[in-house]
Amino acid sequence: MCGRFSLDRSADILEARFKAKLRISGYQPLCNIAPGMPAACIPMDDPEGVSIYPWGLAEQSKDGKARNLINARCETFHQKWPFKAISNKGRCLIPASGYIEWKLIGSKKIPFLIQLKSGELFAMAGLFEESNRQRRFTILTRPAGTVSGDIHDRMPVILKPDMENEWLNSSHKPEDFSREFLHMAEPDLHYFSLSPKLNASFENNPELLKPAPYSVPEQLKLF
Repeated sequence: MCGRFSLDRSADILEARFKAKLRISGYQPLCNIAPGMPAACIPMDDPEGVSIYPWGLAEQSKDGKARNLINARCETFHQKWPFKAISNKGRCLIPASGYIEWKLIGSKKIPFLIQLKSGELFAMAGLFEESNRQRRFTILTRPAGTVSGDIHDRMPVILKPDMENEWLNSSHKPEDFSREFLHMAEPDLHYFSLSPKLNASFENNPELLKPAPYSVPEQLKLF
């Protein structure tokens, strides 16, 4: 899954990487983007613009409970509600500098930042919907690869740069992407542990994204 991510680069770097202009003022780099928070999004109906939408599709399940759907599985997004309805006309890119997952080590959940080894920005495949003039997005996930699988069994779909325009092109069928994402090679990734201060979603300090070694209790080293 993808439950937290970062986009800690300036507006100039963001615009240059994606060849798109910010459609809003007041953009700021974010180190700790959590579900429900607004984040950068490049929708297929404006591929040369970077907009800001909240993260998570606000849907009601069949039992009437409200749900914030932050992820969609690449295996089934073109088949299952509510993603099927937006799988062809509601695709988007979610720019990121890294994503964050937690691993249980002993009795502690340790946050790890997973990035491209190059340190460059990348695009996660996303879907957006519009309701009451408000757009919201979700992030597609896939089975984790060799590197990311050390931390979690799933990861976001990180698009190769030459796939970004294809994902935004409605002439390409959702089911074709579903198959391609499942067999796509994992990008060249690396990861390192972060401070547990990152667990608080309101924290947005660049220091949070610096490596922070964790300690294993002495008794656990025996096993």
